[in-house]
Amino acid sequence: MDRNWTELAWLEWTPPDEGLAPRVSGFQRIGSVRPEALAKIMLMLLRWDTQDRSIFRVVTESGAVIGGDAVESVAREPGFPFRLPQPKPDVAAVSIQA
Repeated sequence: MDRNWTELAWLEWTPPDEGLAPRVSGFQRIGSVRPEALAKIMLMLLRWDTQDRSIFRVVTESGAVIGGDAVESVAREPGFPFRLPQPKPDVAAVSIQA
């Protein structure tokens, strides 16, 4: 797909079903996120250390909606202007014996 990575976009979220916040219908725009270029919003979401990206979505000025769980695959499209962050390896603690 020929995506415009400089198009303005913003982040929206819906509270998870864990009772941490009252459930609202649909997604809400995150007030503290200014409209930025689509690529910057995507990179920001990719860098967040979160277990569940499905509570987020990226919405562009032209009305395109990218679900949070699809951000990584969309960012792998040709032309994405940033290197994708590498996943942190699972490191097991090893006890040191003296």
